[in-house]
This record gives sequence, structure tokens and C-alpha cells, in this order.
Amino acid sequence: MNLSSLPDFKAGVSIHPSHSKMCMVLDENEKALLEGVACKQLFLPAGNDHENCLPGGLAETVLGGKLTMECFPDMIHGWSTRGDLTNLSVKRDIDRAVQLYVQFFKDTL
Repeated sequence: MNLSSLPDFKAGVSIHPSHSKMCMVLDENEKALLEGVACKQLFLPAGNDHENCLPGGLAETVLGGKLTMECFPDMIHGWSTRGDLTNLSVKRDIDRAVQLYVQFFKDTL
């Protein structure tokens, strides 16, 4: 998320975002982190991701119109990088996520 505050960055994608938990571990202010974001964001949270990264959460409140979000309630954190592709629902949601972030970058960059 910090990189999204830099002028060279035009868009950011967070698949199963973890910045909320990282802010807690590092004792950083999540609201301040989000307030520094200068470019459009796409969040693709899993069902068990932190509430701040879900609809109605802190990220949506702070980022407002900069944020696009689609939730994957059947997935657990890490599904896009560690998901079992033999599980048809995981494969379905990975395929959907790839489609979403490719289109997001096409539309934003």
C-alpha cells in the first residue's frame, strides 16, 4: 500500500489484502496508510480477510471512489497464490480474479 502513495504508481491490486494485519503487527496507523494512497485500487478479499478490507470497512470509507472491490467469500486468505487448482471453486475464483485485475489495469493504465 505504501507504494501506491508514490507518483509513479497509477494503480494497485490487493488480492486477499493483508495490510490491516500488517499494520497491527508493525504498530502502524492503517487509516494514515490508506489516506496516503494516491491511485486507484482493486481489492479482491477472501471471506476471512480483515473486516477493514471488506465492504463497509475502513478501506472503503477512506479510499472512497478510488476503490473497486469484489469479494470472494468462499475463499480463504492466500487462495490466489496457494490455492489448490484441482478444487474447482478455487480455480473458478482464481480465473475470475485474473480476469478482474487484467481488466482493471487495462482500464486504469
